[in-house]
Amino acid sequence: MSNHELSMIRTPSHPLVAPRAVSVASWSVWSELRHLEGVYPGFYSWYWGKVVPGLSDGSRKILTSTAGGALSGIVIAKSQNEKKICTVWVPREFRGRSIARDLMQDALDWLGTKKPLFTVPGARMHEFAGLVRDLGFEYRSTESDYYGIGRIEHVFNGVLKAPLHA
Repeated sequence: MSNHELSMIRTPSHPLVAPRAVSVASWSVWSELRHLEGVYPGFYSWYWGKVVPGLSDGSRKILTSTAGGALSGIVIAKSQNEKKICTVWVPREFRGRSIARDLMQDALDWLGTKKPLFTVPGARMHEFAGLVRDLGFEYRSTESDYYGIGRIEHVFNGVLKAPLHA
């Protein structure tokens, strides 16, 4: 289960993405994750300004799984400056099938570590508790206001840098 580069398409004019070919897979992933902009302000800029360029230079990887022709899970990982699992997403209709666990294991293999930095929003910790336990992730701290005022992030296997909104 890994990101398969499909045919390439040109990126429309956008200040965050230099005009170049971007894979159809990047657009497919974006169409599934774009709702996260409402949860994580700046997600759009991060995805197009960091993730997509990082695919070209090898510092980022998008791992996907499909079922019945639909994306059934997405994990985004980065290996530049820190080893981190940045995003884990499985649509509701595919949850409970170990898709996140399998994709995260693939990400651990790609990152070359069993202990990457990983954070979980406070409101979603109950959904990830079994996964972080089963993967042997080590709880390190709870940080307030990192991804936005009034938000809590549970941090595993490492330390977060200064808050993004500071």
